[in-house]
Amino acid sequence: MSNSEIPRVKLDAVLEQVGKSLRQQKYEAALLVLQKLLQAGMAQQFPLLLQRYISELVFECLELAGEDQAALEYCERAIAEYEETRDCASAAVANDLALLRFRRICLLVKLDQHLQARNAVDAFQHTRSLQDKIRYHKLFTRILKYSKATKNQLLREQKQMGSFQLSQQLIVSG
Repeated sequence: MSNSEIPRVKLDAVLEQVGKSLRQQKYEAALLVLQKLLQAGMAQQFPLLLQRYISELVFECLELAGEDQAALEYCERAIAEYEETRDCASAAVANDLALLRFRRICLLVKLDQHLQARNAVDAFQHTRSLQDKIRYHKLFTRILKYSKATKNQLLREQKQMGSFQLSQQLIVSG
């Protein structure tokens, strides 16, 4: 078996375990499992799409656990890695980078770094197509209005916008 082949049963079992932890709102337990899965993924050279899926689950778990500073640092590292590779030509990478930047803006608002959040929105809008600017404009307007809101209000808004889709899918399917 090559390094890129992943025994489906083991991956399913691990994701089921993560789903169970998420259902019980044991985010730290889910994070520990996901951290081990990410390490295994790097060692076994999981496909990039699977690594990104796992990373996105880590973001969601960190935010749901209230670990916003850790989530921001993780997010900024992921953005920096993409920017270092300069491989933003593919639509998938560009979309992933846009989602990471969006998540970063939400985290900045949660951490009361409103000026940085507004600057990040401006920078984001300058790099996007007109279609994306229109699509994200409503989202940013909704996010930035929460500058004076509580973290729980913003978290609720993020959930309504679908920012935690992966963890919700695991909860429902597991």
